[in-house]
Amino acid sequence: MTTRTLADLSVPAEALRRLMVEHGNLPVASMQISPIYPGRLDVSLHPETLGDETSGSTKAAFETWRQALGIASETVKAASGRGSTWLTTDGAFDGAKLRLTAFLPDDLQEES
Repeated sequence: MTTRTLADLSVPAEALRRLMVEHGNLPVASMQISPIYPGRLDVSLHPETLGDETSGSTKAAFETWRQALGIASETVKAASGRGSTWLTTDGAFDGAKLRLTAFLPDDLQEES
């Protein structure tokens, strides 16, 4: 087994850098780059980090990201479990796979 190095994460790291440069106006999100999925950048939106836990800002932020990245709306999947609801879709940016997920606040769970 070959030992992975930090350089193995360069594709999603470069995608993150370019996202910040080219789309710096997008709503704040949590970003994760992991050696478990070395070619993927995970972007997750949480109501707590957006500063508005009840108005639907998380769903709106998800749509803003989805549209900016050119991800088709029909690829969005909604799921729920254990008292949570989330939206997720997969796309690509600058050679990296990208997974976009939004965790919806309680007031939106009834709408999903």
